[in-house]
Amino acid sequence: MPPRTVARRDAGLVRRLRENGVVVVGKTTMSELAFSGLGINPHHGTPANPRSREVPLVPGGSSSGSAAAVASGLVPLAIGTDTSGSVRVPAAFCGVVGYKASAGRFPTDGMRALAPGLDSVGVLGSDVAQVRSLVLALTGQAGPHTTSSALLVVPDDAVVHDCDPFVSAWFAARVQRLAALGFRIEHRAVPVLAEAQRLMDDHGTVVAADARLRYGHLLTGPEGDLLDPAVARRLRAGAGVVGGTVVVRSEMARLRRQLDGQLDGGYLICPTVRHSPPSLAEVTRSAAAYDALNARTLRTTMLLSYLGMPGVNLPLTDGGRTALACWSRAPTDST
Repeated sequence: MPPRTVARRDAGLVRRLRENGVVVVGKTTMSELAFSGLGINPHHGTPANPRSREVPLVPGGSSSGSAAAVASGLVPLAIGTDTSGSVRVPAAFCGVVGYKASAGRFPTDGMRALAPGLDSVGVLGSDVAQVRSLVLALTGQAGPHTTSSALLVVPDDAVVHDCDPFVSAWFAARVQRLAALGFRIEHRAVPVLAEAQRLMDDHGTVVAADARLRYGHLLTGPEGDLLDPAVARRLRAGAGVVGGTVVVRSEMARLRRQLDGQLDGGYLICPTVRHSPPSLAEVTRSAAAYDALNARTLRTTMLLSYLGMPGVNLPLTDGGRTALACWSRAPTDST
């Protein structure tokens, strides 16, 4: 086994936390290389999803331990990273608030990159007020409050329509509740969502390509046999999309500008994950089951990451299941 490297200093964000009086309790488990939406870790153990009842549920990933620690009450707040959904998904599955910041809002020095153009820092918390307080401490700006004068755009798109029945029913009820509270709700097309999804379906994702370019050497090095088998499969598959994602990258700026125009200052609201958290047994029964569930789990959040959207995620729990609404702004928004 290769020697373990001990960090000689804190990452920039951790230093900033300590400078603001935050007590850092410790590190949490996460998916290997931050390259999974399910939160499975065969080496150090998979954090228990505190929302589980009779059947153990996956915690979501990659920031699985952060979400589980908040959901269990061990800590009020935790830090995570989000490239394809690694804060938003575990927040959804564990039933906590998850905030994915705009790229560059928080320092990333000292963090291991996955896809540098999409990597972002996020905060997980037990409620919105606590998340806002930590963001304020770190940046001096907590961001604007969303009031009932805000425009909420419900897109006529698969991010809303391609959801399991429980998620669809919960989301529809939540939208009705927001309308009753006075929020302006518009159900309308946001064509850029489908265009961006087709682009990634046809050519592959930036994350898969970047992960292959950054970590593909591990497949043939001495660490090859030590990799999480699911992570190794995704790295191998990434070889097939490295070339194709040239097109995906070239269209990114144009699509982000179009999104800004199509939202016209409004917030996009949709379920963050299209299904309830699957059971641990369901995910680990076969490689095919894992890969299919991982891809579906990340489908919405990966799309929104590609479009550069920060987001705030609000949970609702019901009988051990969770659903989550994603309130996102266009990438030009600073929050």
